[in-house]
Amino acid sequence: ETPDTLARLQPESILIRWVNFHLNRAKSSRVITNIGSDVADCEVYNILLNQICPDKCPLLQLGGDSAENNAAAVLYNICAFGIKIPVLEVQDIVSGNETLNTALMFQLYNHNNGFDVISGEENVRLSEYEHESCGAEEVEVVLTVDQREERTFRNWMNSLSLDGFDQKGNSLI
Repeated sequence: ETPDTLARLQPESILIRWVNFHLNRAKSSRVITNIGSDVADCEVYNILLNQICPDKCPLLQLGGDSAENNAAAVLYNICAFGIKIPVLEVQDIVSGNETLNTALMFQLYNHNNGFDVISGEENVRLSEYEHESCGAEEVEVVLTVDQREERTFRNWMNSLSLDGFDQKGNSLI
């Protein structure tokens, strides 16, 4: 798969592929196709958090009492991971609120995507590919992996046309 193929995908599709990558890596039989009802039972969040930050987010024993208790336990792990989204509540996860769950997934991805760090040689090859694919002879700016992720997230957020999203900054007003 080439970077061109990934660049043509919608940000939500990339995010779903990222989640499915970690589910597969954890040897889970779960596969998600959306970021709403597929994450409502919290099992996906539980596995994902354990994959990207196993020292702070152990696998929880879910399925017991209620979906609300499962969501509360997952939100506790998310806070332990270092992410605070004040507008996200237990009911948003349980009801499958796709907008807020997508925002949460992007926060998780931006905070720690769980990918292995690429070597210097791989970074050079990626930079060369970007230089060749843009067709410009005198491109001097090479974006780092973090800058590319930030640009992708910002473009996605701007494409949603959400009220209250500061397009010059990176936060909610």
